[in-house]
Amino acid sequence: MGEKGNSDGDDSSDGTPKRPNIRGQPVFKGNFTDEKRKKAKKSK
Repeated sequence: MGEKGNSDGDDSSDGTPKRPNIRGQPVFKGNFTDEKRKKAKKSK
């Protein structure tokens, strides 16, 4: 039981910070690309 509790806690802790990080990464990357593309188009 103790092991299972530890595993669950670790999973929850790892998943909580990982989820927002992964979600923010692609969104940020997409926004960055869009801004870079817009800037490149304006420059061109």
